[in-house]
Amino acid sequence: MSQNVEIIEKIYALFECGDIESAMAMMSPEIIWYEAEHFPYADGNPYRGREEVRINALDRLYRDWANFRQQVEAIFDAGNAVVMTGRYNGILEVARFV
Repeated sequence: MSQNVEIIEKIYALFECGDIESAMAMMSPEIIWYEAEHFPYADGNPYRGREEVRINALDRLYRDWANFRQQVEAIFDAGNAVVMTGRYNGILEVARFV
């Protein structure tokens, strides 16, 4: 297992424990984060850097969803990048009316 995959596994373990600050600290300052296509928070894809990831992805997820959890399905080593596929689980507390 590559070092990058191990780091991603640790980050998601920290998310699961609710330790967002430690997870953020483990992320590369140059992180590029994509939310799933058609997911409401994909409106700014890609998010670049820790601050964008925190503000535009994680803060929104933890604010808008009760009992939010990230479920990792697979982690792929892609050389100089790591790809994680998974699912979000929770109860949406914020409703948007169109």
